Amino acid sequence: MRISSESTSSLLKALSDPTRLRIVNLLTEAKLCVCSIEQVLGISQTAASRHLARLQSAGILSSERRAQWVYYWIDQRFSRDHAPLLQYLRTAAQSDLQLVEDQRRLQRHASDETLCMPTLEN
Repeated sequence: MRISSESTSSLLKALSDPTRLRIVNLLTEAKLCVCSIEQVLGISQTAASRHLARLQSAGILSSERRAQWVYYWIDQRFSRDHAPLLQYLRTAAQSDLQLVEDQRRLQRHASDETLCMPTLEN
């Protein structure tokens, strides 16, 4: 794990917001477009975009535009460089009622095929 005070501070600040933790929790399961994140979390497009930009600027997320959709996922370098932190977040999510409910909601939308755009494989 690479550590520098500035990058570590930026990373931890990005993860300090409950909505951003909810987004990271969803993206540990699948690549998702912005509108799917909005739908599952029940947040506005503006809020989702603001939080996603913060996570991406901290190096936690990567994105790709496909037509009018922008897909987000956990950045491969972040996964590699911060594997223990990501594992901690995954483990902690199992006992957080909000994060568990978010995962259930994502699975329900995916199985009902009610997401705005199908998820991509992780």
